[in-house]
Amino acid sequence: AAALTPEAGAGRNESAPLAGIEYLDAWRWAQRPLPGSVPPLAGFSPIDLDQAAPTDDDAEDDVTAVIATAVASIRALISIDPTFLDPQALATLTEGVEQTRRMADAAATRVACAIDERAPFRSQGYFNAKTFLKQRAQLSGPEAHRRVQTAHMRNRLAEWADAARAGTVGVAQSEAMARVAANPRIEPSVLTRDAGMLLDDAMSLPFAEFERNLRAWEALADPVSDAADNERTRARRTV
Repeated sequence: AAALTPEAGAGRNESAPLAGIEYLDAWRWAQRPLPGSVPPLAGFSPIDLDQAAPTDDDAEDDVTAVIATAVASIRALISIDPTFLDPQALATLTEGVEQTRRMADAAATRVACAIDERAPFRSQGYFNAKTFLKQRAQLSGPEAHRRVQTAHMRNRLAEWADAARAGTVGVAQSEAMARVAANPRIEPSVLTRDAGMLLDDAMSLPFAEFERNLRAWEALADPVSDAADNERTRARRTV
């Protein structure tokens, strides 16, 4: 459905109440009148880490060598004593460590997605990625669930996957988006259409504000579930 731009809304009856997808479009238009490409560095300035990556093309096939390189880089970060760093260096270290963490999370969810899709360990008793991660990676059930759910979301939404690999979107923001993306009552086309707008919010807004926007978007994209939640809230009231 087209967004309710002034041109698109010119032919409709202004006195008629908005409903369904039109309500979502009106909210979307009010939030972002001119949706465009996601700013590449919205709210977070990633450090150029390309020099730390293996340069040998054959290294991609040697998992052990790639992991050893990554571990060496992490050890170099751990060796830095932040106690006496000046404020600027401490800020750079904070952002660099966070970017590294986000990129490592992107790699972890990509692996989880491959395990969940291929189920290569079924013969060993692991029927899906969640059970494998709980046993082999010693994750809790909720953590394994969030990782696989986030992997599925990034597999569907390329811009979110790209931002995760670049370290420009937070782990918590991705997990919140993954929960919404897993909602079966939201039309895939609507989710795909607005994924860039929500990613822009995730990268440029404080988490609490992004979460409010995301919940508002979900309520408008899935009015049936939102109405049911409101009804349960009313039923629990005692005053």
